[in-house]
Amino acid sequence: MPRVFSELAYHVALLPKVEPPLTAAMTDFAAEALRLELRKLNVELEGHLFTDSHHVFTVSAPPDVAPVIIAHTARQGVSAALKGKFGELEGWGEVYHDRVFVKTGEPFSTDQIEEFITLSLEGL
Repeated sequence: MPRVFSELAYHVALLPKVEPPLTAAMTDFAAEALRLELRKLNVELEGHLFTDSHHVFTVSAPPDVAPVIIAHTARQGVSAALKGKFGELEGWGEVYHDRVFVKTGEPFSTDQIEEFITLSLEGL
């Protein structure tokens, strides 16, 4: 039987729920924490963009790692790392909302991100 090697690219968007927004030091730390959390799954962080309203990252993953596992690991792992490093976040529970947007193919458009934020925060 032939061996098949495959990597899938996923784009993932998370919504921070802390007010005031995360500081530059926090987002720098979050990026490194994200990289470390994803490596536990054999998933590589390809790029990221953290703004006040959303955190978007692209990963390269083997096909046996489901996108929901990637999103869950990123959301919970980065939240825990941020709270461990920055005491002011301790009372927040999760740093990110439980709504996550995952897609393959082309990266998110600005309109897709805005619609995701609106639907996540305001509902239908």
